[in-house]
Parts: sequence; structure tokens; C-alpha cells
Amino acid sequence: MSVSQERLLSVRDLTVTYESGRAMQWRRSPVKAIDGVSFDVRPGETLGLVGESGSGKSTIGRSILRLADVSGGTIDFDGLDVTALGRRTPLSYRRAVQAVFQDPASSLNPRHVVSTAVTTPLRRHGVGDAAAREEAAAAAFERVGLSRAHLSRLPSELSGGQRQRVAIARALALEPRLIVCDEAVSALDVSTQSQIINLLADLQESTGMSYLFVTHDLRIVRHISHRVAVMHAGRLVELAPVEQLFDSPRHPYTRSLLAASPATHPTGRERRRSHRANYRPNHHGPEIVRGEEGCPFRNRCASVMEVCRTKTPPLRELADGGRVACHLYGEEGRTVEGGPHRGKGRGKGGGRGSTGEG
Repeated sequence: MSVSQERLLSVRDLTVTYESGRAMQWRRSPVKAIDGVSFDVRPGETLGLVGESGSGKSTIGRSILRLADVSGGTIDFDGLDVTALGRRTPLSYRRAVQAVFQDPASSLNPRHVVSTAVTTPLRRHGVGDAAAREEAAAAAFERVGLSRAHLSRLPSELSGGQRQRVAIARALALEPRLIVCDEAVSALDVSTQSQIINLLADLQESTGMSYLFVTHDLRIVRHISHRVAVMHAGRLVELAPVEQLFDSPRHPYTRSLLAASPATHPTGRERRRSHRANYRPNHHGPEIVRGEEGCPFRNRCASVMEVCRTKTPPLRELADGGRVACHLYGEEGRTVEGGPHRGKGRGKGGGRGSTGEG
């Protein structure tokens, strides 16, 4: 299906601050887990959100789900300012924005049959009577490839893939417009991962819902996403259509991620060698620099310049619609003198296609 150019979710200058330090210490210093992040998710689109552990990608998902307190910026969902809601969240928002987490077993009551995972939210939202809710649960199970016989099973009687299907059925039963998938397939084996990813893609095709897909697995991101946002040290460093990002990554950090990932294309080894040239730790400080002026990637970047040590690069829009936060690109999005050479593309690699940036 084609992706709308309208905006379903708009995140602007999002900041999330945590207090660091041990519990017994009197003084604690604030740490910005998210530092001024902005992006959009469109109707019918999957936006992949990638980065290393600790980059802040899961915190963004938790902020959208109102599971993490926002220190600054706004989250707008179809005209609703989510950050201005206060302590109580309207049921309409809870229904429209659902989540699928990494470990479904932790959110399934081991003493209850799995049908209650679907019927309980339906009851909370006032959907039908008990019989209608049971039928809705059966229909949701059928949509995710489970049978009625599974409704009366305990979580311990299901495989990991089946439990994840139950979690997806629970989210689908409320007919959401956006699902936040936080490492939703990382705990599954490769064959089950493929089944779940294909299921999510098919459901998106039939319902038009959107996904914010949070993961560290670039192989999965390339298969399911329309666009990809790359996080590093709490900041958004690159945002581009999926094929553009994989064929012509702009930020040195993005190239280092691709260099470290398993090859997903016959020319992958050659491309990884070219990307590794952009990652040379200089050992003159911590590899990731937070809370200071300058580029947080400067101590790991082979293309570091003096300006990288003193000025934080803004997220600039490039001529081809992508965005990158790197001093290698000038104010008009052009590569500055001495900037990186763009490698040859590796062709279409199975991604969901390009949609442009808005």
C-alpha cells in the first residue's frame, strides 16, 4: 500500500532527562537520555528506529506510550498534544496507540488463559458484553494465525512465537492506528522472526496502521521499514528512506553500524570494508560524549574536524530529502570539502521502498 504524506505522529524537540548517580549520593547530575529529537510517522508507514544499546531509542517509544516522563518538547498524535495531558491519559489515546514488547511472557499472566489478554482490554474500553469480547478475541487470534483452541491455553503451553502472536492480537483487538514495537522480535529465533515480520507487514497492508519499529537489528529494519531514523547518544543523527540509508549512508555513525552488521547482500563484505574506514577511535576520551558541546561521535569518527569538538551539528535536510546531523554537510546540505565519498549503491535489497522525507 502507498504511504500517506500526512502526519499521524509528530515528535518535536523531544527531551527526556534522568537523574544519574547512586541512591545514597546527595548530589545527582541530570543526564539527557533524549536530547531534542524530532521526527514524524505517517499513516500506513513503518518508521524504523535504530541505534546501539543506550542510544535512547526505547526511551522514545516509552515516551510516546506515556511510560516515561517528558522533560521538554512535544508529542502530537493526530492533533492531540500528548505532552499536555497531565497524569491521566484518555482511553481514546490508549486505544489508538498500542505496544508490542520484546518479552510477551512478562505481560501475560501465567495463571490465566491467554484469551484474557485480549478480553480484559476490551472490557476496560467498554467493548461489548462477555460473549462479544470472546468472539472478538477469537477473531483477533485468527488474524494472527492462531486458532480458537489457543484461546484456552496457558502462556506456558505456547511457544515464543505463539506468545508474541498473542501480544499482537491483544494490540490489534482495539483497532489501533499506531503500534510501538520495541524489540518485538529480538527474542525469537530467525525463522519465527521472519513469520512475525511478515505478519506485521500483512496486517499493515490490510488495516493501514502505522508502526514505530524500535530495534538494533538492521537486517529486520531493512525488510520492514519505509524510512529509518538512526539514534546515537540520545540524538537523531540520520533520517532517510530505507533504500537511501542502506545504499548511501551519510553519517559516519550510520556507516559504522552498517560495517558492524552481518552482510545482507553479496557485496556486503566490500561495503563493510569501505564503511569501517569511517570508524577509528582516537582514544583521547570516552567513545560516546554526552552532555557537552560538540558531536557525541567525535572520538570514534575518522572524519573528525575541529568544529566537531566545539559545536553540536544540527539535523540538516539534504537535497534528496534525507536528514543528517554532521558537520561534513554544509548549511545547504551539500558535502563540504574533505567530506566523505559516496559509495556505489548495492541495488534493491528487499526494503519496503522509499517515500521521501517530510
